[in-house]
Amino acid sequence: MRIKPTIIFDVKTPLDVLQEALEAASSIFVLCDENTIQHCWPLLAETYPILGNASLLEVPASEESKDIKIAVGLWQSLLEQRADRKSLFINLGGGVVCDLGGFVASTYKRGIAFINIPTSLLAMVDAGIGGKTGIDLDQNKNIIGTFSAAQYTFVDPFFLKTLAESELRSGFAEMIKHALIKGDDHWKKIKAIKILNRLSIKDLIEPSLRIKEDVVLSDPLEQNERKKLNLGHSIAHALESLFMNESSPLSHGDAVAHGLRAETRIAQQMGICSDEILAEVEELIQHFYGPLPSYTEDQLMPFLINDKKNQGKKLYFSLLRKPGEIALDVEVTSLG
Repeated sequence: MRIKPTIIFDVKTPLDVLQEALEAASSIFVLCDENTIQHCWPLLAETYPILGNASLLEVPASEESKDIKIAVGLWQSLLEQRADRKSLFINLGGGVVCDLGGFVASTYKRGIAFINIPTSLLAMVDAGIGGKTGIDLDQNKNIIGTFSAAQYTFVDPFFLKTLAESELRSGFAEMIKHALIKGDDHWKKIKAIKILNRLSIKDLIEPSLRIKEDVVLSDPLEQNERKKLNLGHSIAHALESLFMNESSPLSHGDAVAHGLRAETRIAQQMGICSDEILAEVEELIQHFYGPLPSYTEDQLMPFLINDKKNQGKKLYFSLLRKPGEIALDVEVTSLG
């Protein structure tokens, strides 16, 4: 699988490469949620007049949209509007839109081209890049999906102006993960942030997404190196699934933050990382995300056993040794 480079751009300035992709398509479909269709679509449509001929598809701005019934509805819309192999599917939204839209496009007629235009911080640094698509099944996160690369991913921090603080916090968790993977000065810069806002993180967005991009390019199908990106995510996905139907569900980013803390505790208990490293991680997570939610091992286990990284009945995690060094395929027998 070939992953094309991520492009940073000013959405207010027309780009030849996007214009050419739009002109080459036999038809254009744009997937939005109720937020991006209001706040982001008008700007994109004004910048690229050819999008006046596009068909708009809208889904709720919720994790619940990553459902097979929603995917079927989108496939039916494509079929009814005679989308063909030369059609272009544009995902204009956050992680849900990018995951869902990529899955729909990559499976319709065995795959049509799609472009990601992530509008949330989480999607900019994570979901919008890397060539993974997915939907949920029975509260199990991204259990159905494909490896399929977007034709292009366009990232513009301008869209962060539309986000609430909670959305910034959600995306920042993935930036913390990338900093732990990279280590060195990048980890120091992330640790130095005390107040989370668009200005405090603006200069770290591109370095963060480049960390993910470099890992993905080295191992597109997650045979080895890409497993680093699973750091914190075994517990995170289980927590997200556990709280999905609660009155206060966890966002993906909050779940990742708590997953990073919980898995670093496991690493410390297994002798993989030091007390000092655990203290660094816990201090940062506590500052921005508060205490770890209450749960038991028995509550998480039904979700953990279906994790995609497992082999047989054994749980395998990617665990932190120290910033810049990740232990892969670690068998975990207890959550501590």
